[in-house]
Amino acid sequence: MIVSRLLFLLPLLGLAAPALAADPASDVVARIGTTDVTASALENFVRTLDPAARRQALSDPAAMDRLLRAELTRMAVLKEAEAKKWDKRPEVVQEIQRVRDEAVTASFLKSIAAPPADYPSEADIQAAYDLNRDALMAPRQYRLSQIFVAIPAGGDANAEAAARQKADELVRAARVKGADFDGLARTGSDAAPGEQAGDLGWAAESAIVPEIRTQVAGMAQGEISDPIRVHSGWHIVRLVDTRPAGPRPLAEVRDTLAAALRQRRSEANEQAYLGGLLAKTPIAVNEAGIKKIFEKSQ
Repeated sequence: MIVSRLLFLLPLLGLAAPALAADPASDVVARIGTTDVTASALENFVRTLDPAARRQALSDPAAMDRLLRAELTRMAVLKEAEAKKWDKRPEVVQEIQRVRDEAVTASFLKSIAAPPADYPSEADIQAAYDLNRDALMAPRQYRLSQIFVAIPAGGDANAEAAARQKADELVRAARVKGADFDGLARTGSDAAPGEQAGDLGWAAESAIVPEIRTQVAGMAQGEISDPIRVHSGWHIVRLVDTRPAGPRPLAEVRDTLAAALRQRRSEANEQAYLGGLLAKTPIAVNEAGIKKIFEKSQ
């Protein structure tokens, strides 16, 4: 959370310290003022990053630089706070203890609840797949190719008519025997934000805009539609292929099922542990006394 805030603030503050000269023989990877920061000091920070953030940093030097500068800024703030003995203030000590207790509790419960490394078995996954087959249905899919003719925003009746005429001419050209539909799409389509031309790949029925979906539903493979009007212009689509609705292959959903089974087992293990713990050490509450505590805090 703190690193995220610093990532937002750094550009506003104009904090862009000069880069440290690279020295492969040195363990020093950064410097805060006159204090050297070693690789080992930053390794834990890198390990705690979300895997996606680590991958992005490795592929994008600018993202890596932003992350590290935010962490170094956090370290600088911490150093300043400790110099002022801020960590000794009673309310801060109390908060540190609370955070520590929560981290210990969460880590301990996670270890207690973790299923065995070999769970679920292939038989468990197959059983879950068979039981949830109806919930794992893939919708009907269409593979389309399209030619797009844009209508200028705020265009008058003449612009509308010109766009429709162009669309009609492209349909006639596309329906000529042996015509290269994708070639026409590349040369005849208009560029517009968010629009594509040529082969659009596979799309679920629900992902296709209603005006086009209605037309495509009744088309045969290889058929080319009449121009279809949508808000941004005219679409001419060719139905390349279809896939009927049906259960997703087990290989496609295996990892998702395995993760769901592990999560469910983990939750069950945690509940079983907590139930056993409370059976051994029952909790008694003085409701009147607790209420006074809450009232006092107002």
